[in-house]
Amino acid sequence: MILDGAAAPTIQVDGVDHFDLSNGGYQILNLKPGEHKLTVKKGTFMSNWRAGEMNIKYSFKGNRIYFMRLSAELEDAAYLSSVMSISGLYSFGLVNEKNALAELKKTKKN
Repeated sequence: MILDGAAAPTIQVDGVDHFDLSNGGYQILNLKPGEHKLTVKKGTFMSNWRAGEMNIKYSFKGNRIYFMRLSAELEDAAYLSSVMSISGLYSFGLVNEKNALAELKKTKKN
């Protein structure tokens, strides 16, 4: 089950906001070769994105396609009186091309 399904945290490239990415969505991004830092910004107080900041620092080569995945998966949910507690696993990272292309065949662009 997807956690934070309607969330769309802001993705930064080298410290600059570039786009919002929905959980389970994807985005095309062109980068110059070299080292870049990609960041999923921490959710704000009123945000429905509960994860902290996540970063990838990577040396990208020219004329290559890289695939990255942002996901939030529900791990546990419970009620205690009228309060609901939800926990999950958040991830942001590089995905190999074979797996990414198989997943993208099943995904609609947001």
